[in-house]
This record gives sequence, C-alpha cells and structure tokens, in this order.
Amino acid sequence: MADEKLEELLEFLAKIAQNLTGKKENTLSKIEISRDHDFEKIVEKIIDTRSPCTCDARVMCTNAIQGSAALHIIKDTELVHTGNKALLNRLDIELNREFAGCIGEKDKKCNVDRESIEWESWQDVDESSDQGEDQEGLDWSKSYMICTRQGGVIYFEDNGQEVKKSQEKLLKEYEYRKELRDKGFPDGYIRYLEALHKEHSSWVFEPVITNVDYQEFLAYQVDNKIKCAQDPKYQSNEVFQVESQYMVATEDAVRYFSHPYSLLQILPYTENLNILQFLDGKQELPEELVDEIVDSVLRDYDQTLIEAVKNSNTCVNPVFMACIILGEGGPNGKKYNGQKVYNLFNMGANGGLADSLKYAYDKTWFTEEACINGSDEVFQSYLDRGQDTLYSLDWDYQAFVDNREVKQYATLVNDAENKAINLQVKDHNRFVLDYELIFNIPVYENIPEYSDEEPAFPDPNHL
Repeated sequence: MADEKLEELLEFLAKIAQNLTGKKENTLSKIEISRDHDFEKIVEKIIDTRSPCTCDARVMCTNAIQGSAALHIIKDTELVHTGNKALLNRLDIELNREFAGCIGEKDKKCNVDRESIEWESWQDVDESSDQGEDQEGLDWSKSYMICTRQGGVIYFEDNGQEVKKSQEKLLKEYEYRKELRDKGFPDGYIRYLEALHKEHSSWVFEPVITNVDYQEFLAYQVDNKIKCAQDPKYQSNEVFQVESQYMVATEDAVRYFSHPYSLLQILPYTENLNILQFLDGKQELPEELVDEIVDSVLRDYDQTLIEAVKNSNTCVNPVFMACIILGEGGPNGKKYNGQKVYNLFNMGANGGLADSLKYAYDKTWFTEEACINGSDEVFQSYLDRGQDTLYSLDWDYQAFVDNREVKQYATLVNDAENKAINLQVKDHNRFVLDYELIFNIPVYENIPEYSDEEPAFPDPNHL
C-alpha cells in the first residue's frame, strides 16, 4: 500500500514539474527518490532543474524584487505559453506562482492573489476582441493589472515596456481611485468621477451616503406623479395634478434627471456639464469666479440686484443664489396691493404667481435686499435637511429615507439642469471652472451599473 501511495505522489509531483517547466518530460527522472525522502526538498530540486522559459507570454510586476522570475498566467488550470496567449481575456488573472518577493513588503514576501488585483481583472483591454460578456481580449502592449496590496503594476514582460514606463501615471490614477473608494464611492460612480477628474483636477467630490434604495425612490416619484414637464420630450399623456398647464413627466425623464450616473457622465454630443447640479451651494467661492458668473447669469437684471446678490451674506453663496433667481423668474418689483414686492426665489409660490406675490407682501419684501436677507431662513431650513445642491433641492432623497415630508423645491423634472446650465456658458463660451469646487454627490443603494458602450441612461434629449 505504501508503494502505491508513493507512486501517486510521484505522479502528482511530475505534474508540478510540468507546470513549472512547461515541458512534457518528467523532470523527476533525474532525481533519485526513496520512501525516506523529504518531499519538500524534492520540489525544490524540481525547481532547480527546470529550464528557464523564454516565451513572451510571461508577466512581471514593477514591485518584484531584483532577481524575480517572470510568471505565467493559468487559464482553465493550464499554463499559458506563447501559442495560446491569444485566448486570454480580461478575467484571466491567476498566476502560476508568486514572485520571489515584493519591494513594498518588509518581510519581502509576495502575496499576489485574485483578491489583490484591482477589480479582479486586467485593465486597458482590447475591446475589439470580445470573447463574451466582460471577457475582452488583452492588448499585450497596454494591458496591465494593479496589485492593491503594495501598488505594483503587473505587465507582459516582453511586450509591455510602455506600461512599465507609465507605471507612475497608472499608480497615481490607482491612488485617486483608492481615495474615492475610501471616501465611500462605489466603483460604479468612480469611473465617471475619474473621467471628470482628468478634465478638472481641482474638483473635489464628496459622497453623500443616503441609505436610499434608488429603485424605491424612483418608484415613489413615478407612482405619485410628483414631477411635471413642459417639454413634449418629457411629457406623458396625463395632466399634472397641481398645475393643469403642465403634463406629468414620463418615467424615462424622471429616471434620467434623478440618476447620478446620467449627470456624472461626460457626453460627447452636449456641452452641458450636468455634474454642476451637485455643486455645493454653501461653499465659499473665489471672488473673481463669483463676479464673473453672477454678472453673466443676471445680466438682464438691474445693477442694484446684481450687487445685492454679490454682496449678500446668507447661508448660500451668490452663484447658487443667482442660478435660482434666473431659473425661478420670481416677482422682481411687481406691484401687489399697491406696493412693489420682490420674491426672487418664488418662496411660498405653491399655487403660482398669486401665492408668490402674497408671500412677499406678507414678509414685507419691498426691496431686493429685504427679499435676499429674508429668504436666508428658508434656505437654511433646506440646508438643515441636507438639501445643499441644485439636485438635492429638487430630489429630496434624505426625507424619503427618513420618512419625513418630502420637500422638493421644484416640480419641473428638468429644473436642476435648467439652473445648472447657467453655471457653464457665458455668451456661448464656457466659464473657466478650474477652481477647487466641491460637489456633494448622493450615493444610492441598488443602483444599476452600465457598460462602457452605452451611456448611463439615454438622455431624453437625444433618443
């Protein structure tokens, strides 16, 4: 019986030898073996007697210690060599063994495993070589993996020299992704934020962890017919329940304008940066930026109003305020009961213009300054509820999850987009927005992800 067990073990060691050498011959034939052998030492002898592989299917890590041998990938339990490397795809990440050591580890041990690879896949793959869903082929000169343990870049030794030269850039990008993850952004958000970061490196993205199930929040908006639409592109065939001149917004429109991925993506066919809906309305902004945007946004208003906005000392910044003024188009010196009143933000205008005028009259808002200063308390109540962006004013997700009364500043489905557009364009030219701007972005649960080939959700403007 002992001899049979020994033969089984020898056969197993022969397979190890074949995997290590890539050769079919039995390396064990060169080794004298008896029942008394230390089989750990036998394996060491196998490694010592193997011939070095010179095929170009091997990978190396930028963090491997000097003298480390390049490794092979294993696909379907088989060692991959030159002849079958074209079969590899982005999910084939298993290595046949560990590198000899890692320069980032104090004990010099290499602990690369599947869980150590970012996204458990190769990056920068060849999308033209599709082997099935999420199984794009590899581009030998560009594909790489990031080891998340010590930040090493794994690349094809004989083909990936450009990857090796770019390791500093790749690791910098990885560190930024790690920073976003550590803040609390899921990977579904990160790919959009990375693209924006490349365009505007000074921007700061902050997650708002909502604990809101997006699908439930969407259903609440749709089922209760909360949002209305003026544009036929967004209208259903139902009359809106509050203001009969508007129609109920379609489910597609509600989904698009409430979906963070829709607003974070940079679309090739539009100049609109929808992410500006997430601009923190309470942050202090540079004076030169405030002057430029407020002057442009309110250029059709008199100078007294413009100066009142720029010099205001309220809980929201002048840029945020100017966008709401233009977007709302509230009473600006309109007479009510023989008195000029100002309700620039349309506070209390639940039933339309008449309510807006009465609200301003009852508050004695008889000047622009009185309206601006008097509205501070109302804006503060919104901030206290966590509604500090144009988006969150219109989509009160926090009240929804807290089972409080949902207070949404506007019922128009694309209201936040209309207001955010004013932050972007001046006489058909974009503002320079390369400042440290803060964006508060809601992180929803149960939110679907989308492939790179399709937008996060089709923009109703371009269906």
